[in-house]
Amino acid sequence: MVQSIFSSLGKVYFEVDPTVTSESNLDVRRYLRGTLLPALVDDPVILQDSDRDRPPLLKITLWDEFEPVIRANISQREAARVIKEKHTAKEHGGIFLSLEKAVKLYHVTTRVLLNSFSHSFTICKVLLNGPGFAPEQTKYFQILPKENESYNSLYLQMVWAMIRKELGDEFDMKFVYNSRQRNHLNTLLDCLWRDAEQSTEMSEKNVLCAYHAFCWSLVHSPEPMSQKQWGNPIQRFLWLKALWSDGSFLPAKDVTPILVQLKYFCRLVTLYEVLANYDATLPAMEDPIQQVGRHHTLALQLGMVTPFNMVYELQQFVSALVYNQVADPQVYVDPNYEWISIGRETLHLQRLREGMQHLVQTVKEMTCCQRPQ
Repeated sequence: MVQSIFSSLGKVYFEVDPTVTSESNLDVRRYLRGTLLPALVDDPVILQDSDRDRPPLLKITLWDEFEPVIRANISQREAARVIKEKHTAKEHGGIFLSLEKAVKLYHVTTRVLLNSFSHSFTICKVLLNGPGFAPEQTKYFQILPKENESYNSLYLQMVWAMIRKELGDEFDMKFVYNSRQRNHLNTLLDCLWRDAEQSTEMSEKNVLCAYHAFCWSLVHSPEPMSQKQWGNPIQRFLWLKALWSDGSFLPAKDVTPILVQLKYFCRLVTLYEVLANYDATLPAMEDPIQQVGRHHTLALQLGMVTPFNMVYELQQFVSALVYNQVADPQVYVDPNYEWISIGRETLHLQRLREGMQHLVQTVKEMTCCQRPQ
């Protein structure tokens, strides 16, 4: 009966198995495991019939055109899910524990370095707005508190996915690197292996330096290869992060916070690059504010082909999609018609009736008072 509703469309949306009926004595769970699940092994991703059926997010990101073979392969989609999973303590000799310490220390060290400068507020303004910003500009970059773990978790997930793939993960998508990124990734791996074995203060410091060098090579990549479509490792990680196990992608509202975190990552790495390499004892050293302005021009300035601009422009588009989406009304009516809930607000109908009666009575009294005798 349900299937007949869609018969005029010429497509089969529902199929009824005549073997399973309310009168049959089948073990439904065993039947489904033996018949239905094996038939889903080759689960193809159904493409849209026309560009009109394509979600607006995919029209701008082209995620559905990238690696179509991986999306159509159920084993590869499972591999994509596994490569994003949280690491275990003993995975690859414990190098991801060293990486996790470095990611957390990186955030703390940036805060300590920033607070050591007397003009830290101006530095944060220049980092966000660029050199030559208007004096009345009030926006500035803020380092998140220690309690915020979601940002670090995303950065850790991004780097460990790249390392897992580098160490031979079965997921077929490759993170393409230029020569500088490749060298820094190999150095980071060497430092992680050494710290996992030794775990000394010096080895932790080396991991932190190698981690920053690799992150800075991701954020500042002027090489022509990195500016091509899908030539940016951050862009490929975003595709991997948005990919669901069924071959579809995250909706726009769930992509927005990821883009915000990646924007913060680009700014944080740029700030660390300036502060960690600043040496006031050198006579030819630039003022830190000028250095931040110069690095902003290199990696964060709008209108250039950079990873930051890719993330920034995509966030503007995705945010517009989210704002224009019509949300379902959150209205609930009590079965006894005693109250109506709208979002977090509750309207009691008895009070509404009493209020309306009081309002009508007040209008009557005011009208009688003003009636000419």
